[in-house]
Amino acid sequence: MVELVWSPRSLKDLEIIYEYIKQDSIEQARRFVNELIYESSTLIDFPYINPEH
Repeated sequence: MVELVWSPRSLKDLEIIYEYIKQDSIEQARRFVNELIYESSTLIDFPYINPEH
């Protein structure tokens, strides 16, 4: 079974991005993070979606 694991660095980067976007709009920041997490879950179903990278 494939599992998506977020590294501590990626979570910290996501927090920094969230805080930056939140300066303009907390709703947009939440939406961005939620969409990124949702779209990243695609990797669970299709782990070789882009094998060249």
